[in-house]
Amino acid sequence: MSGLQNVEPLILPRCYLFGNPNSISPYTAHGFCDSSKRAYAAVVYLCVNTTCGRYVKFLASKTRVAPVAQQSIPRLELLSPLILAVTTVVNVLQDEFDIADTVCWTDSKVALFWITVCEIRKLVPPKHWRHCHGTENPANIPSRGMTASELSQVREWREGPEWLSKSEEPRCVRHDSDDMPAECITEIKAID
Repeated sequence: MSGLQNVEPLILPRCYLFGNPNSISPYTAHGFCDSSKRAYAAVVYLCVNTTCGRYVKFLASKTRVAPVAQQSIPRLELLSPLILAVTTVVNVLQDEFDIADTVCWTDSKVALFWITVCEIRKLVPPKHWRHCHGTENPANIPSRGMTASELSQVREWREGPEWLSKSEEPRCVRHDSDDMPAECITEIKAID
């Protein structure tokens, strides 16, 4: 409570379009998710390409406290893609913007594997998911725990990773569902 009382208001500009809307090419939505033993989080950005360049706008974010009952890290890693799939505001915005593509990023290869076999795929199909390095994942920030005043100072959370505002994506490989991470094998054995 004391951290919230002393924090300056966090201002996130909500105007998504600058200049002439006719000079804008199709938009892309990029969502990031992450979890820890403390919390799990998701954050979504809208990438706008114009004739003058590319810019990124914050759309939405959700953070939840991790379940009280002790969970394995692989199970916690599945909570963040689920909250991202639910948070994805693309369906709502589709009527307002021409969103050409949605890309969901996670730094968990375990989660990527399970996405191909669980209910998350009903909300956001596997073809939209990519792996990003943990240090480039803005959902790391709220999932690790941070006061409101600290969060208001973190540019990466408000604006997304630096590479998102450029035309190229980071070095990444689409997930191969045949390449099961060791943690998934361990989790499957625990279920049996």
